Amino acid sequence: MKNIIPTNISQAPARRFFMLAALCAAGVAACRTASVAAPAGFAKQAAPASVRVDPTSLQQTVDVGANPAKMEFKVWNAMQAQKMDYTITHDVWWIRDMVNSSTIGKETNTVDVLFNDMTTFPTGVYAGVITVVGQDEDKAYASTTQHIDVAITIVTLPAPAWITASDGAYDNRVVVNWAPVEPFPGGLRYYEVWRGNTRDFNEQFVMRIVGGLETNTFNDSSALAGEIYYYWARAVNGYGGAGVLSPYDIGYRALGYPEGIWASEGTYFNKVHLRWVGVDGAQLYEIWRADPAWKLVQTTETLEYDDFTVEEGLRYQYKVRALKNGSVIQPSAYSRAVYGYVLSRPSGLAATQGSLVGKVRLSWTAGWGAAEYDIWRLKGAVYEMIGSTAGLTYDDRNVTPGVQYTYRVRGRNTSGATEFSGSATGYAGATGGDIKIWQPVFLPRNLRPDASPRMLSMRVGHLGGAPLSGGNGKLAVRYYAYRHATDSTTYLGGTTVNLALQAGESQVLSLPGDFVQMRLPEDEYSVWTQVLPVWPSQFSDTNLANNIATVSGRIQVNSLASPGYWGFNDYDGDGISDMALDIDGAWYARTVDGRQLGWAVRFGADLAPVYGFDMDGDNRGEPMVFRDGNWQAMLSASGYAAGAIAADAPGCRALPGDFTGNGLGNLAAYFPADGRWCIVDDALVPLVWNEVFGGPGMRAVPGDYDGDGVWDLTVYREDSGWWYSRRLDGALLLWERAWGGPGYQPVMGDYDGDGVFDLAVYRESTAIWHIQTVQGVEIIRNYRWGGNGLTPVPGDYDGDGCWDLALYERATGNWQVRSLTRGTILPKTLWGAPGYLPVGAE
Repeated sequence: MKNIIPTNISQAPARRFFMLAALCAAGVAACRTASVAAPAGFAKQAAPASVRVDPTSLQQTVDVGANPAKMEFKVWNAMQAQKMDYTITHDVWWIRDMVNSSTIGKETNTVDVLFNDMTTFPTGVYAGVITVVGQDEDKAYASTTQHIDVAITIVTLPAPAWITASDGAYDNRVVVNWAPVEPFPGGLRYYEVWRGNTRDFNEQFVMRIVGGLETNTFNDSSALAGEIYYYWARAVNGYGGAGVLSPYDIGYRALGYPEGIWASEGTYFNKVHLRWVGVDGAQLYEIWRADPAWKLVQTTETLEYDDFTVEEGLRYQYKVRALKNGSVIQPSAYSRAVYGYVLSRPSGLAATQGSLVGKVRLSWTAGWGAAEYDIWRLKGAVYEMIGSTAGLTYDDRNVTPGVQYTYRVRGRNTSGATEFSGSATGYAGATGGDIKIWQPVFLPRNLRPDASPRMLSMRVGHLGGAPLSGGNGKLAVRYYAYRHATDSTTYLGGTTVNLALQAGESQVLSLPGDFVQMRLPEDEYSVWTQVLPVWPSQFSDTNLANNIATVSGRIQVNSLASPGYWGFNDYDGDGISDMALDIDGAWYARTVDGRQLGWAVRFGADLAPVYGFDMDGDNRGEPMVFRDGNWQAMLSASGYAAGAIAADAPGCRALPGDFTGNGLGNLAAYFPADGRWCIVDDALVPLVWNEVFGGPGMRAVPGDYDGDGVWDLTVYREDSGWWYSRRLDGALLLWERAWGGPGYQPVMGDYDGDGVFDLAVYRESTAIWHIQTVQGVEIIRNYRWGGNGLTPVPGDYDGDGCWDLALYERATGNWQVRSLTRGTILPKTLWGAPGYLPVGAE
């Protein structure tokens, strides 16, 4: 019977076994020796033998799965003159039998100890005893015995210290990792990974995954989605002996996300239908909808869902994820999101307002999912269907020009019909023509939230067709703001006007700004306007493309915006400075684009002209003349009736401006000889009277230098280039601000369009301009434009709110104007005569 001592039994019992065996052997020898002792006087025939062995203990450590290697011991007879026979026995089956032999004194035999197959032995210590019995050849003496202890220790590889299995990190595998095991002498050959459905390895493992793995990671792609698994790992040595199992870890393969998701887009009038492809291992599906936040709307075991809780006109986003019922398995990832919606009624129904002769054209925005549209028209108290179309427009030709008709539209497809759209009213025109607008002006271009512009104007032309007159001259004017930051358009306001224009005629359309309100967040905007005939006009505009025009530049809405806007030499009220001359009491005026405003109009006799400023609130500058305190003006709001104020004030210079902040001009005069100012309000009550701010060598350059809408007293010192400015209440704004110098003259104006006057100087001899804001921000420096004989004439010559560089050539009467942002406004153009200065020039 095999003598197998498992690993968990200590070596102490084995040692006791050796001791007992030795004692027994000694006792037997003693007894045997005593029983065969020769009687006294008997002569011995031979010498006794004494067996000896070396070593007396054989030990070997073996890897599990390996067989112990050969070991050996030596045998000899201690009685050197005697020949000895010996026998070898052992007490365990796993030691092979050894051959008996003999030896004589001085001879030593080597005995090989070989082992039977121990490759299947589990780990542990296996002990046995080899017994060697020696006796003299003649058997005359008692035998002697030696014992050799044999111990084979079978060891195995240790368990991996840790193991991890992925918990749903992948939807196509479970990734198992474990601590590496150091190789033993027999060599590490591979790892075994074991998988089971429970944590009882011995009873319910269901799969043994064996491979020549040289790394300590394994991808279990055979794991089923949504199943919980227990994983172990152990090392296997070079003899095929398995090591100790690692601890277990739970892992599972995630559910895959649903693919092939589809949602109906207008297919049904009352629902959105969803479907998707099933997921391996899934038992339930969650349907999520965003409107706008994501929320769970349904859980189902099927692969489709009908959402009846939707509204027309709304697009819904859907996504689906898979679950395993009652499991700790996490839900799958979400499917991709898809849009779905029900059949929806058309929106944005519009009808032409007399723009087409003999018909009304309807247009609308498509209803989602609609294949056709039915058009209905109000007749009396009920609607009747008048036609159908698959398109998005419909022409109603069964109309009477000038009669208004009310329409509505609904969409349909094979699933049903939508509700009706909103209604729209339109009418057909009777006569055709072409209205065009251009050069819109919107001032100021910096406004506070909810404020209205001071100046609105545009040029309206009639390019051809029937005349605009009577009822056919009624036009709607609408303004819109486009916000670049949000890509959105806001309606600002509208009004109606009546014009009378023959074909080929045009005129400036000036409008009060109060019907437009900037109900907008603070930002930059593009502003555009549209002009269209409106009922009861029967004028049909045949080219609507030129009925829209965009205001030049950006409009800013800012809570700190200056409320001021002042038009210089604007004699027709379009917000654009005009070119005017007074030649010996005869006035000549024209617009930059060539329209003549006045020719040889006699006014003012030998009094000097004063730049045109709006003194009566109609946004048009008044022709004015002045000398030594005597004012004369032609008041444009009163049909250019003459007005006059006389005062004895020799040596003063006229400088009208808005010194009350109400947008109207006030009479103001400056005395260069001593720096006195005299200013009266609209009722001719003194605001400032004989107050000194300036003096000899200082030019007066009044304007709004702090952005409060009220003009300030400002002077420029010619010999040093220093600027001084104060409010009417005496608060200083500028004191010895250096900007200019000898040879430079100040040129009043707002050159960046922020509603605040800037410090601008021009040197005729070098044609150099320098302009900076009151805050010190440079607008231009060393800008070359002009030269000898060219005099600056301040003003805004393109209506964009930014004053331009305008020059008049004294020797020829030629003008030239340049915008700082848009380039040339007016190339060299003759409007004047040698020896005369234009109105507004020094």
